[in-house]
Amino acid sequence: MVLVHDLRRRRREGGRLAERGQFVLAEAGLLDGRRATTHWAHTALMQRRYPAVRVDPGVLYVDDTDVLTSAGKAAGMDLCLHLVRQDHGTAVANTLARTLVVPPHRPGGQAQFIPAAVAHGAGHVLGDVLPWALDRLDRPTTVRDLAREARMSCAATSAGSSAYPRKPIAAPSAPVRTTGPGRRSGSPAGRRPG
Repeated sequence: MVLVHDLRRRRREGGRLAERGQFVLAEAGLLDGRRATTHWAHTALMQRRYPAVRVDPGVLYVDDTDVLTSAGKAAGMDLCLHLVRQDHGTAVANTLARTLVVPPHRPGGQAQFIPAAVAHGAGHVLGDVLPWALDRLDRPTTVRDLAREARMSCAATSAGSSAYPRKPIAAPSAPVRTTGPGRRSGSPAGRRPG
């Protein structure tokens, strides 16, 4: 395999290898004895095929000094920003992140992206409330209305707490249309809608 031989040659020549092709790196033996990651859907397969690799399924990327791996395309962006931060400093990495419209650093690992059982639908306690509220977008709706429909208490509003205003959530009187950057029709010039 030409790619495997090329990676081995590049590794012998020095420098860092930052790859999303973790299976190719593993096939080349470049991850043996190292900590590495891959997309959560492929971590078990990687561990089975390459037992010499210490697969970490919980992180977005691994920086093992001269061989770096990431878990998916977005995590590859995280890894690139990490490299820029190391080589050029935080200010440059933050400027680049702002230009790319991505966070300069994402906390947490892959677990936040693994599908989890989320209760919803008819059997969920709030399963009927959303369709009920969507059918009434043309009318004011209060937290108390939502609580009543969900057959839940609304202690904060009924106890007179100031945590929730008693003012109804008003439906827009007319469709909102953008008339320019940051402005809606009817908005005073220079003032952004709230």
